[in-house]
Amino acid sequence: MRNHRVFIDENDPHYRFALEHLIRGWGYEVASVSRGLQAWRRLLRDASPRAARLDRGQGGIQDRRSAAKEMLHHQAQRDRLTGLWNREGILQVLRHEAAKARRTHRPVGLVILDLDNFRLVNHLFGSSAGDDLLQGVGQAMTKALRPYDSVGRCYADAFLAVLPACNLEATTLLAQRIQEHLPRAVGTKPEETFPLRATLAVATRSMEQGQDEECFLVEARRALSRAKKAGGNRIVAVEPVPSVPSKQGNASVPEADQGMKPLLFDEDVEQ
Repeated sequence: MRNHRVFIDENDPHYRFALEHLIRGWGYEVASVSRGLQAWRRLLRDASPRAARLDRGQGGIQDRRSAAKEMLHHQAQRDRLTGLWNREGILQVLRHEAAKARRTHRPVGLVILDLDNFRLVNHLFGSSAGDDLLQGVGQAMTKALRPYDSVGRCYADAFLAVLPACNLEATTLLAQRIQEHLPRAVGTKPEETFPLRATLAVATRSMEQGQDEECFLVEARRALSRAKKAGGNRIVAVEPVPSVPSKQGNASVPEADQGMKPLLFDEDVEQ
């Protein structure tokens, strides 16, 4: 079966791409074109072609098409190394939870984790050891958090957890659990290991205050940056800041961030 070739003649590029991805996953070789004349010419190249019509409305193809599109959308928002949400995926989760928090009047918690000595791991033990460490950190965070919390990898060595209905005290406790679940040491041999250092910033907001979730994230990112410059390897909590109404009246922006474009997971965030 795996030596058979499936030929796709489809004008819709999105549908064609989804079909190619799905059918290749079944182990078939795929050839595709976008116009009927191209299809006819391709068929004439084979000595004894076997042609069959695959109607998108027959045989459950419509259902498979929808499933394939959903799968592709899901994969586009996942980090390939860790299997967690990628940057865009976890930010979308944050926007969704912030909107839900505005309706339910319950706070949203954030935990940003940054590995202090990740570059040293790559330098001493190679990128493979670094990849293993990132996977281990992602697994540790997932294990430490609640089933309905979300975790994403937003930068090379930075992770973001979004915690629905979580006040500052509960968010801090969950950050402590993450810290306890992290690998204790890094290295390939017992005599070459050294302690893993990580800095975590925790923050929480009641979104009915009208604060923009990106500015909320910037506050936590800045606190993380200050903690790392002070030596790192600690948990720092972001206290709520006063808000002032925006000119549009739709949202409030922290006073420290007035007139400033949000900085989301840049390598360095100024104080």
